[in-house]
Amino acid sequence: MSATETKTAIYQLVENIEDEQFLQAVYTILEKQVASKQDFWNDLPDDQKVAIKRGMADADAGRARPFHEVLQKYQ
Repeated sequence: MSATETKTAIYQLVENIEDEQFLQAVYTILEKQVASKQDFWNDLPDDQKVAIKRGMADADAGRARPFHEVLQKYQ
């Protein structure tokens, strides 16, 4: 069964369920699945966002060293 066919079958099954507690449980499961696929950026504290943006700007401006150079320092 394809993803589209599975979604259609699930929808048809859900249409016939009247148990609100069961429907809420299924909704919670689906909501968590969707949320786990979302970008983590919105969950980061502002100071971490600033630090990441600063690092990206440094790299874009050429103020960065290749990973292998940094690694050599600690070997």
